[in-house]
Amino acid sequence: MQNIDFQIRAFLAYIESEKGLSPNTVEAYSRDIRYFKDFLSKKSISRFEDVKQADVI
Repeated sequence: MQNIDFQIRAFLAYIESEKGLSPNTVEAYSRDIRYFKDFLSKKSISRFEDVKQADVI
């Protein structure tokens, strides 16, 4: 089980290098993910594996 920050960095690296998305697109994803991470943090959730459907709807 990896922490959220590691998974975010890995995902952003993947969409930039493997998927070839533009820097602007990667930045937009990064911003949206940061907002989601802050939302989860306020709910004391520190791993994506701990997110439940009820947490996000």
